[in-house]
Amino acid sequence: MHALRMLDRRFLLKALSVLVIFAVLSPLVGCRRVEGRFEGAVRDMILIVTATGEGEVLVLDDKTELRNLRSKSELRTGERVRAVYSKEAGGVKLAEVVEVYPDVELFDSGIEISVTEMVKLAESGEPHALYDTRAAGLYEAGHIPGAVSMTEFDMSLLPLDKGHPVIFYSGSTKGPSFNTLAGKAVAAGYVNTGIFAGGVQEWVNTNHHLAVTAEGIRKRTSRGERIIIVDVREMESVKSGHIPGAVSISLKEVHPKRLQRNIAFPDPVVFYGEDGSDRRPIEAARRIAWGGYAAEGESMAGVLEGGLKAWGMAGHSIEKGEVSNTVTYEPGPSSGIISIEEFREIWEQASSDKLLLKVGGVVERYSDDGLFMSVPVSYLHGGLSELPGDKEIIVYCSYGYKARIAYHILKNIGYRVRYLNRSPLVWPDGTFSDKQE
Repeated sequence: MHALRMLDRRFLLKALSVLVIFAVLSPLVGCRRVEGRFEGAVRDMILIVTATGEGEVLVLDDKTELRNLRSKSELRTGERVRAVYSKEAGGVKLAEVVEVYPDVELFDSGIEISVTEMVKLAESGEPHALYDTRAAGLYEAGHIPGAVSMTEFDMSLLPLDKGHPVIFYSGSTKGPSFNTLAGKAVAAGYVNTGIFAGGVQEWVNTNHHLAVTAEGIRKRTSRGERIIIVDVREMESVKSGHIPGAVSISLKEVHPKRLQRNIAFPDPVVFYGEDGSDRRPIEAARRIAWGGYAAEGESMAGVLEGGLKAWGMAGHSIEKGEVSNTVTYEPGPSSGIISIEEFREIWEQASSDKLLLKVGGVVERYSDDGLFMSVPVSYLHGGLSELPGDKEIIVYCSYGYKARIAYHILKNIGYRVRYLNRSPLVWPDGTFSDKQE
């Protein structure tokens, strides 16, 4: 049956009836996402068709946040749409966020890989080579599991068999590097070349974890970045050997609320297990993602590739003995912090050589002159091409936590950046609050 038939009169009446259920029962399903192509709309409902051909009906209300469009009427048939929802009844989902994202013009002979196909490849173990074309600092912060960093075309990183599937991705559809390198692979004779156009942004927004390497963790912590490392094995195994500074939270205890009580969110969290075959850290990251932790950009939930075994093989130390199950917040080094007084001065003067970047909100430009901008933290992991390279970026958020994460991400990829580690709320009389982190 064609997907549009779902919007016939009988289906419309059914969908409208569940609005009563939303209002009375409000069944919560956690923060989840759905994506596909826009197929049609009836009143306050839209239909999108997923990559598997299934129709998903979403109800929009006055609280639904629209991204990259001003109203539902701007939606066009065939456009890519992703939505966030936390309530569902009768097969109809109440949308909290609806976002339109663009198609990508493929290189000649290119094959576009969907996020669903990416997941199937990862789970099936089918042979393929995956390449992350973002800046090295972004790769270190988190990449799609199994990916190799390739910032410039390098034949030595490609498989000898030119019939072997090779896939390139970047931060998002706005990152052109994956298309360029994929085109070069085709020109070099690789006949099964594809791109994952949605990149890290789509991967994270569909509740999938990122992977990190032992060397990536070492580099990030050596630069002063705070990372919470969580050992999800049972305590007996943890005592026999663990990563120095790790916190012990077994898989059965991993839950977003449990972590929020014991960890000073929203620092980046990395889970690890025994070795690469240990599925427990992957399951832990999945639970956190479905809880809205990674997907909403509050931080990133990652998995250490190869687990404790890879950590030891990389030459890093392993400790034995007792380990805590609670993390106490300790202020990090003061480098990169801007004072509230200087922040206020920059805010009021609106200097043309600086960009005031709020993290934790939706993608939005506050002014035509490009001096004020807002983005979720997860967009920075994707690599925002809109950020100017000729301005110093001053990052802030509601409390300072997300600003610190954004500071490290941007600094690691070469931006001139500082951050405010306290609340910059402006009151009606024009004064700033002095609420510290």
